[in-house]
Amino acid sequence: MNYGCHYRGAESLMIEPCHADRISDVLAVVHLRVARKSKPARQVELHEYRLKGKRKGALLKEETHLEDGKVVANSLAYINLKRFAGDNGRVLGFDNSHGYHHRHFLGRVEPVDFSTYAAMAERFIKEVHELWRVEDEEEKGHHHDRLG
Repeated sequence: MNYGCHYRGAESLMIEPCHADRISDVLAVVHLRVARKSKPARQVELHEYRLKGKRKGALLKEETHLEDGKVVANSLAYINLKRFAGDNGRVLGFDNSHGYHHRHFLGRVEPVDFSTYAAMAERFIKEVHELWRVEDEEEKGHHHDRLG
C-alpha cells in the first residue's frame, strides 16, 4: 500500500510528498523541531501527517518532548473524524500526560505498561496497521453488500 502525506504549517518547514509502505516510513518524513527558550536542553518535536487516498482527511500525529536527547513526554495519535467523532477524532492514541502512560481507543482511556518510547511507537504502528486492515475489510464488505 502507498500512503501519501504532506504537512501544512510553518513556512520554514519543507513540504515533502511521501509514498510509504509502512507507517514508520511516514513517521520519518517530516521533522519540525522547536527549541524552548527557557530550557535550552529541552526540545519539542512535532510530526503531523495528513493522509491521502482512501484515508484522506485522517491524520497521524507524533509529539515528543526531549531533555538532553531523552524522551520525557510523548503523544502518538491516529485521528480520523470519519471513523470516530468523539475525543476530537482520536481513534487511537498513546501518551503520558497526566503523570502516567495510557492508551486512548474510541474515547476510552486505559493505563498501559511502558518500557521505552520505541516500544510504544512500535505498538502504535502495529495497532494502526490493524485498524487500517479492519477498515479495509469493512469497506470491502459494504461494497459487496451494495453489489449483492
